[in-house]
Amino acid sequence: MPVYQLILYPQHDAITDTQRDQLLTRLQEAGFLGTAFTLKGREHFTTGEHFLDQLSFLGCSPFIETEPPADPGACEDAAQRGGFCHIHVTPALPQAHFRANPQARVRCPVCRQSVAAALLAGPPDTVHACARCGHAAPVTDWNWQGNAGCGNLFIEIWGIHPGEAAPVEGFMHSLEIITDCPWSFFHTQA
Repeated sequence: MPVYQLILYPQHDAITDTQRDQLLTRLQEAGFLGTAFTLKGREHFTTGEHFLDQLSFLGCSPFIETEPPADPGACEDAAQRGGFCHIHVTPALPQAHFRANPQARVRCPVCRQSVAAALLAGPPDTVHACARCGHAAPVTDWNWQGNAGCGNLFIEIWGIHPGEAAPVEGFMHSLEIITDCPWSFFHTQA
């Protein structure tokens, strides 16, 4: 079963460990992050009391489960499969990392030929040539249609299906102020 995520990321790759720590503190103070818990050796957070204020939900009746199961065993299982909404802020990486929805259809930046995301795997500077027109471009220059991002830190919001929610402008602006760079987002499934 796929795990769906909404992923937020800074649009430059120079986020420091200090900025990450400041980001965590501010997100907790703002009520975006709730209680910390460990999942497979990584720190995750339940949603905070103001989490839902920071996202705009799309569609006619989205259902977002924000409460983890009371039973610890059931909670870990539900967290692993994205059965309730929770958040993981990755460590600041030493260099940019490209992440993409492996199920996405990607388009050539010149002729718009559709290509499976799996065929474009690689680091951000990997160059791929279009089979149709021959145009060669780095993987980050292809049209991922909102299904990929490149950064050295990611805020993973588990349990959000593609197209189900987007961060509100004010929240994205707050992230920009904390880290001194603009942010973007994409949806994925793992």
